[in-house]
Amino acid sequence: STQSTWDWGTEQVSGKPPLPLEPNGHPQWSRTAMVSASVLTSVPFALMHADQTGWSLGPFLLLTCVSLALCWIRLRTRSLAASVFVHASYNLLLFSIMLVGTGGFQHLDKM
Repeated sequence: STQSTWDWGTEQVSGKPPLPLEPNGHPQWSRTAMVSASVLTSVPFALMHADQTGWSLGPFLLLTCVSLALCWIRLRTRSLAASVFVHASYNLLLFSIMLVGTGGFQHLDKM
């Protein structure tokens, strides 16, 4: 089926008919389904990186926001490739900043 699990479950409980397809043939998801899925994806994403950041709250919240942005890009463009490209670009930016900021990774004490 092309509908989200959240929408399917809501339809089963409430008895409401499924949302119609969009004019371009894509499934139509409810805002609640998209927000729930984004949060349920973003928290584990940030937790997966928590060991790298010393389990600090600030980086955890930042990574949760980055993941929410990646989810928004995926939902907005309906393309996983778009969010993968943005993720890779974000990582390249961080890598470049570290490369320049540490003089070619020679002075990591500056981080």
